[in-house]
Amino acid sequence: IAFFAPDLRTWKREVVLGGNFHGTVENFLVTNLSAKIGATTNISGTLSMKGLPNINSTKISLSNGTLQTNYYDLGVFIPALKNITSPNLPALGTIIYKGNFNGTINNFITAGNFSTKLGGVRTNISLQVPGKGDPVYTGYIETTRFNIGKFLNDEQLGLVEFKGKITGSSFTIERLKTTLEGKISSLQYNNYTYTNITTNGTFQKKY
Repeated sequence: IAFFAPDLRTWKREVVLGGNFHGTVENFLVTNLSAKIGATTNISGTLSMKGLPNINSTKISLSNGTLQTNYYDLGVFIPALKNITSPNLPALGTIIYKGNFNGTINNFITAGNFSTKLGGVRTNISLQVPGKGDPVYTGYIETTRFNIGKFLNDEQLGLVEFKGKITGSSFTIERLKTTLEGKISSLQYNNYTYTNITTNGTFQKKY
């Protein structure tokens, strides 16, 4: 596997694979996939990949998938995540995702549900994570008691429940530029909970 992901050369984990493999290494489909990597990462569903051994440009499709992992394991497969210091990805803890994934490791669409230590998130979002520069995202998002304060390293913020459209770039407060169109059912700010907020605007730090 390290041939496709060089960071795995020093990654001493046992990998247990199961499923029905069709195709070649460069272009394959695996149905009834079941994979266990070490003690923390598990994946199941229907997986297809086209473009190996160049993992950065390989087109990946995971349908009806379930993924359980964490930030540290994801960083091995998606090295660009290691350069992100904000938001606080390690704070998510164990991440359980159920849904679909289409794209490359740096430019993809996810449609499904995330369960994390910070709360729940339902998404249908296109996300670009360049090797240099800020992430760019657009799509639909719905949060359930999600601790946005811990995620963004902002002690003034707490839990948020939001449903609507999101478009923006960066997750760092200093460079954040995000447009939200939807409804904030509740938002904790400075130890006060604001409710039933309709929003249609751009959030950006003033200089």
